Parts: sequence; structure tokens; C-alpha cells
Amino acid sequence: MNILKLFTVPAITLLILANVEGLSAQKTTKIHESQILGLLKSLDSACLKKDAKSAGTNFAEDAVITIVLFEGGETYTNKYDKKKYQANLEAGFPNFDDYTCERSGTQMHVAADGKTATAKSIFVETFRRDGSRMKCIAEESYTFALTNDKISIKTMSNKAKMQ
Repeated sequence: MNILKLFTVPAITLLILANVEGLSAQKTTKIHESQILGLLKSLDSACLKKDAKSAGTNFAEDAVITIVLFEGGETYTNKYDKKKYQANLEAGFPNFDDYTCERSGTQMHVAADGKTATAKSIFVETFRRDGSRMKCIAEESYTFALTNDKISIKTMSNKAKMQ
């Protein structure tokens, strides 16, 4: 009987530990506001570094990015998927000197089931382009989704005014 106890206690202990480890290793099952802020901070940080590849990691593979730019009396509307948006950033970043960006006024809403969320904010970029100092103020809207236990940007709508 003592031999049975010697094997049973360690076996039960291992099963309990395995279950606890499995619980702690689980990925996100619901979106939280702190995750949205972290994702936006990651995107902003990548932009500050002019790192298009890192910026792209924040978007879902099937993301849709829409940018409406008002500049010099003209309106330019472009729609991108993740790869095209990243390529656009890669092509554009080298043309900007003294680049800075700042996000403010972020408002978020997480759906009751925690699987989707939305956010809105103001995103201000300043830079020199062709020797001229420029400022772009954008109203940005995002949708986020939880896919395979990972939060990512599903859509980004950017209405920007160049000054």
C-alpha cells in the first residue's frame, strides 16, 4: 500500500501541475482596452522608427486600410490590403525627414463577447518633405478582431488633412 501512495501522489501532483501550466499558457480569449492601447502604441512606435515591416505586424492578414487625404484642394482616396499598405510605407518613409507622430483622444469600445473592438483617435504627423515642413492631422478609426487568440487590426480608416 505504501508503494501505491509513493506513485499516486507524484502522479496526481504532475497532473495538477500540467493543468495549471496549460491554463497559464493559454492565449488571449477576450480583447481588453489595454491590448488595444498596446497595439496602437506598437504601430506608432514602428512609424516613429520608419519601420514598415514592424508596422505591418499589427494588421490582420486580411486587413483593409482606407486612406482619404485632403491636400492642396485635392482629395486622394486609396484602399490597401496589408501587403500593399506595408509596401506603401516602405516606399514613403524614406521621403520624410524629421518625422514625428503623436496619437491623442483615443476612444475605445470592446464588444460584449470580447471578440471585436473599435477605436477612434487623432493622429498627428509632422515631417519635412522636399525641404518643406508638413503637418498631417488624421481622424483614424479602427476595428480589431481576435483571431487565433491574437488581437490585430482588421480595418483602418484614415481621413487626413495635410497642412
